[in-house]
Amino acid sequence: LLRPSPFSSLPPTTEIYPAGQTLPSLGTPQPYTDRQKELSDFRKQSIELELERERLIKEMQQKNLGTGSLFPQ
Repeated sequence: LLRPSPFSSLPPTTEIYPAGQTLPSLGTPQPYTDRQKELSDFRKQSIELELERERLIKEMQQKNLGTGSLFPQ
C-alpha cells in the first residue's frame, strides 16, 4: 500500500500487509449514491470514447488518410 506524503516533494511511504488482510482504517467501502454511480458511468464512457478515438486515428494514419484537425491542440 502506497500512502501519499502530505508534502509534494517527498515520495509516498510503503506499507506492507499480508494478502487478503484489509487495512482497518480503510474499512468497508460505502456503496455509491445514484449521483456517484451516474458520474462513474460517465467517466467510464468518456474513457472508452477517448480510446476509440485514438484507435480510429491510428487506423486512419496506417491507411495514409489525412487526420488534419483530429489532434487536440
